[in-house]
Amino acid sequence: MRQLAITPARKAGAATQTRWSVALAVTVDPSAQYPAHSPHTSDTQIDESYFLLAYDPHHRQSWGSSLRIATVAHTDIETDIATDPLFASSTWNDLVQGLTRATDGYYSLHGSVSCSVHEFFPHAPLDCVPLLNSTPSPKRATVDLRASWSPRTLRIGHHFRAWVAVLEKLRGLEPEGVASLLRAHG
Repeated sequence: MRQLAITPARKAGAATQTRWSVALAVTVDPSAQYPAHSPHTSDTQIDESYFLLAYDPHHRQSWGSSLRIATVAHTDIETDIATDPLFASSTWNDLVQGLTRATDGYYSLHGSVSCSVHEFFPHAPLDCVPLLNSTPSPKRATVDLRASWSPRTLRIGHHFRAWVAVLEKLRGLEPEGVASLLRAHG
């Protein structure tokens, strides 16, 4: 059973004729699926993932609806994956396919996928001249997925589950129903 932590991040407005929004902070815990083989250690950066549902009773034309979903996902990935020229478009395609399969449709999907490789260098005391050949610490890579769309129906749970499936894939988890070779032979 996968563990999914959902934390209310913000809530504004309550009346039906006012604008309101609800944001959920989501953390996918890969160790729940693979406790003995978790790739995450205590020095792994914590994911930052949010799912925001906004409502405007005046049916915004740019949204094509009165509802808008906005999402942000930020997570660590392996550096060789971050430098793969197809990774960003593949991640975006995962979102589009997930929304198409799992929901009743959507309008006006927009967003971006950004991959970054970070290389950190050791700190040198102020009274020393840094060596030109300073050895960097290990590289770290991250991916940021930002997307927004308008659902065609009020079945928001389907949109949430499609987005969580993309988060799980970014974290290296297999989709539901796919057997792991680690578990089968480990």
